[in-house]
Amino acid sequence: MKLILKPLKNIKLGMSQFSGLLVFVFVFGLTTYLSYQRYLILKSSEENELRRQASQVENEIKRILEQGFSSTQNLAFLTENYGVPEDFPKVAKLILGTNSNIDALELVDSTGLITNVYPFEGNEVLGFNILKDSIGKEGALKTMEKGGYYVTGPINLKQGGSGFVCRTPIYVENQFAGFAAAVIKLESLLSEISLKSLENNPFSYQLYKTNTDGSEQIFYATKEVFSNNAMKHFISDYNGEWKLYVISEKKLALYGFYVLGGLGLILSIIAGVFTTFLLEQPRTLRKMVNEKTHLLQENEQKLRAFIAQASDGIFLADFHGNLLEANIKGVELFGYPKEELLTKNLVELATKSDLKKAPLRFKEINKGHSVLTERKLLRKDGSSFYGEVSAKKLNDGTILGIVRDVTARKKLEYAANENLKKFQKAFNSQTIGMAIFDNELKFADANQYFLELLGFQLKEVIGKKFKELGIIIDEESKRKEALDSLNSSGKILSMELIARPKGKEKIFFTASAETYEVNKKKYILATYLDRTDERKAQKKIVASEKKYRELTERISDAFISIDNHWNLTYVNAKAQELIQKKKEELIGKNIWDVFKNTISSSTRGKIEGALKKQEYVHLEQFHPRNNIWIESHVYPSPEGLTVYFRDITQRKVSEEENQKLLAVIEKSPGFIGLSGMDGGGIYLNESGRELVGLSNEDAISNYSILDFFPEDSRQVIKEEYMPIIFKNGSWSGEGYLKSFKENRNIPAALSAFLINDKNNNKPIGIGSVAFDLTDQKKTEREILELQNKMNAAIRIGKIGYWNWNFEKDIIDWSERMYEIYDVEPGRKIDVAFTKTLIHPDDLVMHDTIIDTKISQRDNSSFSYRIIHRDKSIKYVKVQMEVTTDASGKVIASQGTAVDITEAKEFEKRLENQNAELKKTNSELDSFVYSASHELRAPLASLMGLLDIMKKEKGEPETINRLEMMENSVMRLDAFIEDIISYSRNKHMSLKCEKVNFKEIIDKALQDLWYLKNTKKIHISTNLKTDCEFFSDRRSIAVLISNFLSNAIKYNDKTKTTPSIWIDVNTNEEKAVIEIKDNGIGIKKKSQEKIYDMFYRDSSDEMGSGIGLFIVKEIINKLDGTIELDSKPKIGTTFTLTLPNTYPNN
Repeated sequence: MKLILKPLKNIKLGMSQFSGLLVFVFVFGLTTYLSYQRYLILKSSEENELRRQASQVENEIKRILEQGFSSTQNLAFLTENYGVPEDFPKVAKLILGTNSNIDALELVDSTGLITNVYPFEGNEVLGFNILKDSIGKEGALKTMEKGGYYVTGPINLKQGGSGFVCRTPIYVENQFAGFAAAVIKLESLLSEISLKSLENNPFSYQLYKTNTDGSEQIFYATKEVFSNNAMKHFISDYNGEWKLYVISEKKLALYGFYVLGGLGLILSIIAGVFTTFLLEQPRTLRKMVNEKTHLLQENEQKLRAFIAQASDGIFLADFHGNLLEANIKGVELFGYPKEELLTKNLVELATKSDLKKAPLRFKEINKGHSVLTERKLLRKDGSSFYGEVSAKKLNDGTILGIVRDVTARKKLEYAANENLKKFQKAFNSQTIGMAIFDNELKFADANQYFLELLGFQLKEVIGKKFKELGIIIDEESKRKEALDSLNSSGKILSMELIARPKGKEKIFFTASAETYEVNKKKYILATYLDRTDERKAQKKIVASEKKYRELTERISDAFISIDNHWNLTYVNAKAQELIQKKKEELIGKNIWDVFKNTISSSTRGKIEGALKKQEYVHLEQFHPRNNIWIESHVYPSPEGLTVYFRDITQRKVSEEENQKLLAVIEKSPGFIGLSGMDGGGIYLNESGRELVGLSNEDAISNYSILDFFPEDSRQVIKEEYMPIIFKNGSWSGEGYLKSFKENRNIPAALSAFLINDKNNNKPIGIGSVAFDLTDQKKTEREILELQNKMNAAIRIGKIGYWNWNFEKDIIDWSERMYEIYDVEPGRKIDVAFTKTLIHPDDLVMHDTIIDTKISQRDNSSFSYRIIHRDKSIKYVKVQMEVTTDASGKVIASQGTAVDITEAKEFEKRLENQNAELKKTNSELDSFVYSASHELRAPLASLMGLLDIMKKEKGEPETINRLEMMENSVMRLDAFIEDIISYSRNKHMSLKCEKVNFKEIIDKALQDLWYLKNTKKIHISTNLKTDCEFFSDRRSIAVLISNFLSNAIKYNDKTKTTPSIWIDVNTNEEKAVIEIKDNGIGIKKKSQEKIYDMFYRDSSDEMGSGIGLFIVKEIINKLDGTIELDSKPKIGTTFTLTLPNTYPNN
């Protein structure tokens, strides 16, 4: 060593050579170190690439599984609100159309049976019970346990293969009703995320199913064996159902380490050689350093400017959720000053419901995952908006968050869903056929009603034209007519079509259509109205006209027709018989000549009036010459008259006899009725009409005997009871009458009997008598219901009852008493034993109360503690009463007992919670009041600055913007003032003092000088306050100020003289304050809502919506009333009535 160092001592190095040597040593060491670090960086890079690949695969898998969430949520929503869709395949097809990675949709009932599946082909699992399947049962039970969306898999599927099953539970009226399930086959998932494609792919994969015992079952692997040096990274779902390993076997080359080492040696030599040169040029080096530093600063400033001006909100936060930095857009989104925003926590910027539904995902971010969520966020003013939040962890351990306002997009999504529901409801109409065609008139879709009319299934018509179906008559010409109309106007207003479906009669349609476009593709929406019944009705009318003449000859009544010149044009056989003349003697003759001796002048006037007025006339006339009664029905038409007449002499004689009977029974109690042998109504007494709800104007002849009974009993009456009446002559029993007025059934005691002709003893009618049993049945029902309620109350309320015989000193207990006191059932109970059950601290109190109740006949309840056999303490509530003998001596007592332990414990918890709630409310109110006051000071300063800036000379646009800023500040100041008023009114007690209405009104108008158009409004005041009025002056000032403020804000600018009228009248009892204006008025639908907090009827003015809420609170506090009379464009009147709290009152 000395031999080596000795020559070196003789070597003299200059400063530059010595520096070069040091640089050589330093550079060589540095390059060697960098070579090693490069190796570590390459290894870290490979690990990062592995994690990025795993994250990408994870995001793809979750994206596909989220389609399961979307599809099952939609299907569950439809089933919960509208029941299982009748056209399940069509609904499922629509859902699958927007969730392309779902292979099948299923509906499962509450027992586990699969009731619906789409598509059915390849998924033949209908009727399969998943709760009885060893594989599918586990995931189904976890979904029920969780009560929300759950994904299970991968599992072996019943329909073959393996995959994932996404389930959302269905609840109907809070009861579990089954699942909406989506099936994603493993092959489809792997294909979608390209795991099966190994070309140029440096990664391998293994997919495991995690079993409940912790073991893992492999479902997919790109390779079976991996080297020990392979790098692995796994991903899994939140529930631990599956685990996917991403594996890299890429080997790191070490030759680079040695090459860099050699290059480092060369670089070290070069560095040493040029060190002297570099040291000699310090100025040049410093200049280069300064230039690079300046460039770096510029780049940093550009980056900061880019972040500050970004269109999205950009935030930095720590892992406690505290905000550290925010850009301009972020500050604007939440409406806070930047300094105040940076004092907030992320939890304060989201709604409670949103945080409950989706907690902050710090754990995922901390693991290096990027998180993308949609949240409902809160602004400073309390309003909310929807934000798309993207977050990731930065290298310095902070969180970078980007927030984008997506409120408009959410509204569009909601509107689109609502429109889709409306179209589906209209399209699935059961009264009108609807179909959708492409631009070649081929079927694209059709509703079920139309398909049933045509006799086809949807799959039979899709892609086909009417011509191919062969059901339209004259299809070619109709098709040409349709195309011409669609090409010229884009619509078909009306077209008549005739269809002949296979195996059915002809169907007559009235069709209309209109074109529309979806994704630049033209479609035609057509509607088809079935007019077949109408056509059939028209044919029947034509046929009936042919038979009309034939029927007139066959009817039992006499029939004649007369033209408008009063000449007879037709006489049937019965008419010839009654007139006693032949047809040839009557046709063409004038009616007044034929019947000049039989038609009176009054009757002739009515018949002539029928033709002139074109009104129906009914006539009954006695002909003394023939001693008969004739009834006539005269029907007019523009061509003349048609008259039906018949001999009613026998009926008139019967009516005279009936009148005698009716005089006797008209006022009789109960239901007394009379009908013909055919069941047609003839008579019903006054009491009967009242019972069934018929008025005196209702003609009984319009009702049959069956009409008086409920529909469900008419068949029994017709087929069983009526035959008994005809056979035996009478029937009686209990039943129900129908109430025509109240739409209810009346219980009644019924009897019916035949009425015979006194001459030949043949039946001529049916008499009926009924008595209302409603009150009797009601009493019986009330007694039964009372008994059931008492039994239910004892059973449900877990009430025990007892009886204490003083003379025998025996106490009888019910079964429930043994349970309450924890005593072995059947044990003999006496006074001494009951005292052993009572808590020692309550025994004296118990005995004292018993003695008092016995001596004073006190029936009130009391409670005490008892001790069970397991030494637990229970509370019992006892209700008792005493029984005395004829002399007043107490001989027994009886009562009930109920376990109130839970109620006692709940009372204690409730007292503690109420105390805590009062404390919290007090602290919250203090905070709101203090914060509001603190906010007003900077607002006042800001208003002053704005006023100064407005007075300076500036551009009109600048002045306009300053005025807009001033309006916003004034609106915020008014809102804060309302909050302070509300808080002050809520907490301050009322003070009775003399009220000077003039001072209050003048002060209110003076304070409202800043409102627009105040000076342009005419204000009239009428005070009649001779009687002193006492109340809380401050509250009344708030009332009047609020009403005047609203009257000024909402004045009608279109009127030449906007006005406000204030009338005040006081007396010893009250004050009536009327504030009237001729402003824009309040819409009818808004008048019930104006007293709600934050509600505004108009958005034209900058009101806070809290003023009238405060008004309502104050009026309730003063025990007053408020009335509103308002009409849009006319004006509004508020009338307040407040009690006079004059000390002498």
